[in-house]
Amino acid sequence: MPNALNLLIRIILSVFFLIFPIFYLNFTFEPSEQSKLLLLIITTAFLLILNSLKIAFSRKINIIKSPYLLPLFLIASIYIISSFINSPNIFLTFITGQSTSTWLFLFIFFLLFQNQNNPKFRFFLSQMLVLGTALAGIYTILMYLGFTPLSVITPTGNLLSTALFFLIIIVFVVASLSLRFHFFPFFMLLIIIASEFTILLHLLADQRPILLPNSIGFSILSRVIQNPKAVLLGVGPANFLAAFTLGKPASINQTPIWNITFSSSSSFLINMLSEAGIITGFIYIYIFISICYFLVKYPKLFPYHISLLILILLLAFLPASIAIMILLIVFLALACQSSEIRTINLHKLSFIIYAFPLLTFVLAALFSYLSIRAYLAEVYYRQSFYALDAQDGTDAYNKQKQAMKLNPYIDKYHLAIAQTSLLLADSLSKKENPAPVDLQKIPKLAQQAIEEGKLAVKLNKTNVFNWLNLSKIYASLASYAEGADKWAIEAARQAVILDPVNPNNYITLGQLYFDQDQFDNAEKYFLQALKLKNDLAKAHYQLGLVLIKKNNNEEARRHLDQALKLYPAASPEYIEVEEVLNSLL
Repeated sequence: MPNALNLLIRIILSVFFLIFPIFYLNFTFEPSEQSKLLLLIITTAFLLILNSLKIAFSRKINIIKSPYLLPLFLIASIYIISSFINSPNIFLTFITGQSTSTWLFLFIFFLLFQNQNNPKFRFFLSQMLVLGTALAGIYTILMYLGFTPLSVITPTGNLLSTALFFLIIIVFVVASLSLRFHFFPFFMLLIIIASEFTILLHLLADQRPILLPNSIGFSILSRVIQNPKAVLLGVGPANFLAAFTLGKPASINQTPIWNITFSSSSSFLINMLSEAGIITGFIYIYIFISICYFLVKYPKLFPYHISLLILILLLAFLPASIAIMILLIVFLALACQSSEIRTINLHKLSFIIYAFPLLTFVLAALFSYLSIRAYLAEVYYRQSFYALDAQDGTDAYNKQKQAMKLNPYIDKYHLAIAQTSLLLADSLSKKENPAPVDLQKIPKLAQQAIEEGKLAVKLNKTNVFNWLNLSKIYASLASYAEGADKWAIEAARQAVILDPVNPNNYITLGQLYFDQDQFDNAEKYFLQALKLKNDLAKAHYQLGLVLIKKNNNEEARRHLDQALKLYPAASPEYIEVEEVLNSLL
């Protein structure tokens, strides 16, 4: 039985190494990330079950010594602890790529792999990895030739992630061929180089990636570590967005990316430091030093270590993807020189030993089941936007309810339901001759919009978009619900607190005060928006309207003239400003 289990384990590993570069289910908004996370979890679950059965039948456990086992265990542990202590929504950390669940299952995968000490089998796995990458390369080439749908997402992630993935495999194959030439990897190398060249052409031409500059990433990190609670454990996994909105410098408003919100930092390393604290940085340095040491100590493993060294260095300056993270752990596992310290005999446990695989099966099945539910929720979430594009609000609403039912603890599903409910209520209210049943639906949909908006805020209070959405809901219902206008302002003020250097938030708050005829407050916030970004046309226009209300037409004309210069000629906004200016003559 142990031999049969060993064979099954090797088959699963072989299949995983082959398909993980090309595994891609285009059913969600992040198809490569979520597909690979699902693949990693299910594969690791199967390996866990088979290894536990192997322990039960052999009645022994081999204790393995590995130089990377403790570092990876510490990283996974820190992510789990930080999820419970610092993350505003622990459930989000377990479904988000490059977060807690990814590190947890990567560690378990690495641990289970340590029993595979046969050099020939490890070499075979590396060839499966090269073959899988070549297949991903063929897909990429066919995509640009028009045989498959053109997209900025490939099976290995976005174009930058794909270029990095291919580069590391190219380095590995070239280094391997320098030790011993084989025709198969050489042929695969030619395919991967061709696909890499194609990707680089598009990256340097019409598909330049929009990245957070490392200088701003460091600036945000410096703000994070000023908080004693965040020094050791960061702001929490999957919570960089909160760190970005709260900690970005005001100078970002003078750059082309001023109006972009980033959910991850400028590089893999800086993102890890921001979300999980400085201890992970020390572990990263330890892994880097270990790779350098083993590069010299084990010349036969040169291809693995040189690939790892380049990857570790690049990840200090570039963002990663789940495909890149898996590649990192795969190379660490293949390069790792593990040794058996001792064997623990379990014969005394008798039949109780079979409780171990049973417990493992239950846990693995539970994780797999929850992962599949989370994935299906993402599928319904994406389908709801297809329905919105088709102007089918009812179908979009039903799809979002399905997503929320499958995974009720994710704030973006409640946010979507709130927005769709408001959209449906507005659509019904604009009907010329609404049926009585439609009139009954309007207040229910409005109330549901408020409740779902509040729930989104409750699930993730550090997400500025949840507060802006709640403010918008209250503002739209100000004429129907008493006190809604005040709640709209309070929610908008919270958005300003969470994102203090975003001029758009001050414009939103100023508009709310303007609608309530509080012109002094409106002027104050429009001026603050202009202080943060002086070339913002909307802020000049809104301030001009306020000054007209305050009978300061001369100053109003100055700001309206400035808005006219900033808006594109003949745009609807330009025409609107021009009409207001003409009314002052």
